[in-house]
Amino acid sequence: MTASSSNLAARKLNLIQLLTSIDDEDVITQLESIFEKISWDDLSDEIKESIKRGIKDADEGRKISFEEFLKKRRNR
Repeated sequence: MTASSSNLAARKLNLIQLLTSIDDEDVITQLESIFEKISWDDLSDEIKESIKRGIKDADEGRKISFEEFLKKRRNR
């Protein structure tokens, strides 16, 4: 993993953490509308491959609960 992809991964995780703390219904609605406009074809090949690897990992049992994920992120 390169430094830039590592930084991108960290930024994505940060966004996930921020999203879990949002309680404002209007903000959630706005975010949903952004993602509704994105289709599979809009994604880069790198992101598609990352999603496919994640699905494969989950299908093969390599996964943790979201709560466990958050706990690990907080302990870094």
